[in-house]
Order: sequence, then structure tokens, then C-alpha cells
Amino acid sequence: MLIKKRVSAALTAFMMTGVLAACSSAPAASGTSKPEAAGEVKKADQPAAVKNVEIRFPWWGNVARHEKYNKLMDMFEKKNPGVKVIREPGSFPDYWQKLPTQTAGGNPPDVLMFTTIGQMPEYAAKGAILPLDDYIKSGKIDVSNFPKNVLELGKYNGKTYMITKGLAAQAMMVNVGYLKEKGIEPPKNEYASWDEFIAYLRQVKAKIGKNEQGKDIYPLIDDATDDISFESWLRPKGKNLFSDDGKSFGFTKADLIDWFNLWQGMKKEGLIPPAEATAEEGKLDWEQGMVAKHRVIMDPRPGNHLKVMQAAMKDQLTLIRMPGENGKFGELLTGAFLGISAKSKNPDVVAKLIDTWSNDLEFIQLYEHEHGIIQNEKILKELKMDPSDQITTKNMQEVIKTTTPQAQRLPGMAGIFDQIKKSYDEVNFGKTSVEKAVDTIFAEAERIMKK
Repeated sequence: MLIKKRVSAALTAFMMTGVLAACSSAPAASGTSKPEAAGEVKKADQPAAVKNVEIRFPWWGNVARHEKYNKLMDMFEKKNPGVKVIREPGSFPDYWQKLPTQTAGGNPPDVLMFTTIGQMPEYAAKGAILPLDDYIKSGKIDVSNFPKNVLELGKYNGKTYMITKGLAAQAMMVNVGYLKEKGIEPPKNEYASWDEFIAYLRQVKAKIGKNEQGKDIYPLIDDATDDISFESWLRPKGKNLFSDDGKSFGFTKADLIDWFNLWQGMKKEGLIPPAEATAEEGKLDWEQGMVAKHRVIMDPRPGNHLKVMQAAMKDQLTLIRMPGENGKFGELLTGAFLGISAKSKNPDVVAKLIDTWSNDLEFIQLYEHEHGIIQNEKILKELKMDPSDQITTKNMQEVIKTTTPQAQRLPGMAGIFDQIKKSYDEVNFGKTSVEKAVDTIFAEAERIMKK
């Protein structure tokens, strides 16, 4: 699978990273070598100056991605004689179940892969991942063609720990093909406010009717517990998930009450599915999901999901921007990132892999934006893209032009968002009020952030 969208799935896996909290900071391996000095930088197509070494590289995804990544690693080995990549493919939950245990046990893989959901700070705070600044300074990892605000996404406490190998923006995925089939005007690319966007949803609801199975169709999926969508709603208001010092939320109880009420109001109008449908069908993904089954028309997702979703459907899909506030927008950039384990005995080889993924045209052409749009602006101009990648790139570039710096995600946030989901589910099923749910969330967050 690509980057997980549903917070319930992502946080269930990410909660496993709590194992790290019980571990002392991971020291660098005694065999760790230092980056070469500036002036010794090799071109992307030259072999690394190493012989008979192995690096372990786990990744998550489906069968198609496993096949793609195996071909990429074959190419990397061919370009770097003497290097062998031990491949460890698996599912997204499997990856996040294994990595914390391996790290705590002192046997992590050499190559670490993260998303911007917030996993990296947990590892950086414990010294389990190497800073990349020396590699970047020496040129061994060349990021000279990367946008500055994209590089900021890989930083923690001022140091760079990961480099993106594919990026997208949070966007609203829309089944425009089905709308046209129903004779409904597709949405605009931008809505200056949620009120304006909801007005459009009402127009869709009035005309959309039922699907082929006789089930009601809803304009939008229930996305109230998605942290990326919530922060995209907060940011135009000048707020973030957490305060700068990490000791409190960056928003008030009133903000979260407004956010929950926004979704509960849409549910009452029939603009999003009822709680039962969300609980049963909202967990399904890709070809079994609510968009593919014509149960909803729109679904907020990282834009790189478009390619996989489009491959699973006959209907034409597209992306529009997340609704703004007073004409301002707050979408988050999300993607897949690579880092180096502090325990790696061959960090220079992993750095070479990161540089190859960032700068080698032949390698990137084979990659085909599998995990998001590559960020080397020079190479991006030379690549041919399929229609889905073109849409994702256009959306991402629009967001990059207007986005503001993203607040740092903090260690321990997984438990907070697990509580947000539990409390919202209780609201959704009528077991508690929005106000009581928010009180519970803030109490649990205060407990976690005091640790």
C-alpha cells in the first residue's frame, strides 16, 4: 500500500513505536564510518567504493510495489558492485510492528523508511537514526535541486534525518467520472472556505441518488479523525497541532469542538455517511473502498494515492485542494522518506542509496513516482508522466507555492490521536457529547505530554 490515510490504521501501527520510549538512546555502531570529505563526491552512476557489504532495506506495499522495488534494488546493486541489498518487503502494519522491536533489540535495518505522519521524531529523539547533515554538506547526498521547504520536512530539532523519495500534498480525491455520469457539475479546484465547499456538497447530495446496489451515495467520506486533514483545517487559522515547546496542543478545546461539530453537522444533513457505514466500510481501502464502490464521491487523501486508486477504477478521478479559510490554505505535504539507522555498519552505502534515489535519472525513471512525486526539480522537468502523476504533481506544486512551514510532530503523538479516534467514535455513535469527548481528549493529551 501507499502511505496510509486512515488515522485508525496508521496510529495502530505507529503506537508500536512506544517501545522506543523504554530504550536508552541508541549509540552509533562502532563500525560506522564517516562521510567522505567534500571534493570526493561521486556521480550517481558511479559505483560506491565498497566491496562485499550488505545493507538491509525493509519497505511496505502491495505486490506491484514489491516487484518495482526489487527491480530498483537490482539496478542499485548493478551500479554498485560488491553491494548486496537484503530486501524485506511487507505490509504497512508489519513494518511498524517490526521496526520498534528491532530497534529496541539493537538489530534495526540499515535503511529506515518514514512518512510525515510523525514516526521519525520518535526515533531521532532516541538517537536511533543518523543525522544526514554531514552527508549533505559534503555532497555525498546531493539535495541542491530540492526545494528548501521540502527539505525542512525531514528535520528534527534543526538537524536533517530523512530525505524524501516521493512527495504529495493532502488533497480531496474526487470521482469526477461518476459525477458527470450523474449529470452533476464537478467541483472547483479551490474553495475559499469550508462553508463554500459544504454548499457544493449540498448540491451534489440533492442530485446524486443511490448507487448500483441501491445504497445511498454521500458526497464526502467522514474524515473527522484524520490528523492531516485536521491540521490542514487549523493552519489557515494560524494554528498547529502542537505548541512550539511541545508541552500543549497548538489549538484550543473550542477549535476541536468546532471541528467535530463541522463533521457532525454534515452527517445530520446526509453529506457524509452515518456512523455504522463509516465503521463497516470506511476501513476498506483501494478497490474495496467507499469511493470505488460508489458510496462516496470525495475522500481526502495524500495526492499520491490517486495513481493506485485510478488503476483500480474505471471512473475518472482527479484531485482538488482542501478547502481553505478566508482564502488561505493549509494543506500538509506528505510522502515517503529515507533515513540511516544509527546502528548501520555501512552508513555510506545507505547514503549512496539515498543519493541515487534523489539524483540518478535512470533509477528515478524506473521508480515512476511509485511512492509520491520526486522532488529533484531539475530531473522532474525531464520525466514523462502518466495522467495521474501529472494531476498529483500539479496539485502538489500549487500547495508548495502557498504552504507555510509545518509544525514539528512530537514523540508520543500516536497515543493522543488514538484517543481522538476513540472519543470521536463515541460521539458518532451517540454515546457522549462533543464537549465531553473533547474534555477526555485534552486530559489524555496532558497526561501524555507530561511524560
